[in-house]
Amino acid sequence: MIRRLFGLIGPAPDPSDPGERAVRASSPAAPIVVAPGAPVDQAWRDLVKRRALVVVALLSVWVVAIEARLFHLQVVQHADLAARAARQQHDVIKSPAIRGDIVDRHGVPFAYSVQGYSVTADPSVIANPAKTVGELCAVIQCAADERRELLKRLSDRESRYAPVRHVTAISPAQTDRLRAQPIQGILLIEETRRYYPQSELGAQVVGFVGREHVGL
Repeated sequence: MIRRLFGLIGPAPDPSDPGERAVRASSPAAPIVVAPGAPVDQAWRDLVKRRALVVVALLSVWVVAIEARLFHLQVVQHADLAARAARQQHDVIKSPAIRGDIVDRHGVPFAYSVQGYSVTADPSVIANPAKTVGELCAVIQCAADERRELLKRLSDRESRYAPVRHVTAISPAQTDRLRAQPIQGILLIEETRRYYPQSELGAQVVGFVGREHVGL
């Protein structure tokens, strides 16, 4: 035992020594070293290899699925998704300039512009198109054909702009009612209307303005 504790040189300790046996019993167990190629070592290596192959296979399937989804979105559906994004991000509404008055040499007006409103709709925020059409037609007095056409336009949830009534087709009283009782998804766009107090007098010189504010 003394040689086991303090001896750094000399012969190996005697296993029959009671003190040596006590030291061996109290010391931690030495690791078991398995020689390479032994059956236990080979079984452990096979187990690790199988588990690694399973993990690699699962990762490969996951990567292939992600790549396939990205290919489908960025290549197959590219045109459709780009068009949908453009509709959601861009909304161009042209605001025509106000036309000036046309008068004779005495200041009598032949044509002048007054402020008005056209009615349009945003189908993307309309939850119930049939109900909205019913509320709208109760104000602007729609015909049966116009009601069906409005229902078709307002049911297109991909669109953000659906014309309802031109500025020349809605009266100031109807405009006031829409402003007093707003309807979800129905918008009033400020525009101008052209009036001709002299009717057809001088029409060949004065001309007239069409529905798109284009001189004719």
